[in-house]
Amino acid sequence: MQWFLSLRPVGQGLTGSILLTLPISLVCFSTAFAALVPCPDCSKQVSERAVMCPNCGCPGDAIRTAIKSNQLGRVELPSFCHSLVRVTSDKGDGAGVCIQSSSKLYILTSQSLLAGAQSLGVTKVLDGQPVPYTFIELANDRNLVRLGVSVTNLYPLATAEANSSDLALVHVATNNTVVLMKTGESNVQLPIGSPLLDAGTNVVMVVTTSDGKHAENVASVKAWVPVQPLAYRTQSTLLQKAGRPVDNRAVILKQLQETKWLTPFLQNQADKLIKELQEKE
Repeated sequence: MQWFLSLRPVGQGLTGSILLTLPISLVCFSTAFAALVPCPDCSKQVSERAVMCPNCGCPGDAIRTAIKSNQLGRVELPSFCHSLVRVTSDKGDGAGVCIQSSSKLYILTSQSLLAGAQSLGVTKVLDGQPVPYTFIELANDRNLVRLGVSVTNLYPLATAEANSSDLALVHVATNNTVVLMKTGESNVQLPIGSPLLDAGTNVVMVVTTSDGKHAENVASVKAWVPVQPLAYRTQSTLLQKAGRPVDNRAVILKQLQETKWLTPFLQNQADKLIKELQEKE
């Protein structure tokens, strides 16, 4: 089935006035991932779980019997579906994508999903299987994080420079679902960590805010900084605390000023909060 997706790019360096319309051959996939197969009677595409073929009325049992006897070929899921993961923490849920860099595999997502979290879990969107990670690296200059993984059942994607002329597809992973969505619609909310892919299915941006309206470029990250989970949790918790109304402003202000921040990105966040707290004194 040929669908057309109209996409309004979002995020740094992109103009919302640009509207792209490109042909795609994908519908929506859910946890069970019912494949389309040719009907054994009329050869029209039909769901493997259909009660009957909507074209010729072939019974569903006959369709499934043909599948079991290997008389029919399934429509393969696009390879990028094997790249998507769900990221869950005690602070909220979001998405992520498997990428490859210098022969290493990572799960790429937003730092916002890890900020202040006591626990973190990563599972494949396709089958819900856990994806263990071995280390954490923060982007030094933006709201991105990557988790080192060694699994072999994920399909890694490459990263590419963001270019509004070729940013074509948005793939969202949440509640074990993969969906194509239009970012220009006001009622669309992309989960944190959702990857934005170009026409070649390279990862160019990642959604970094809970309202789904802001995304960060991926390929232009200058450096990735290895961090201990406890150190990041402590610093991100402090930033969150400083961003809320507090009675002990002087104590929080002193902690912000004395902390040796893990990255320039965190330092910039702290500097903004310090200025705000000082103005309230």
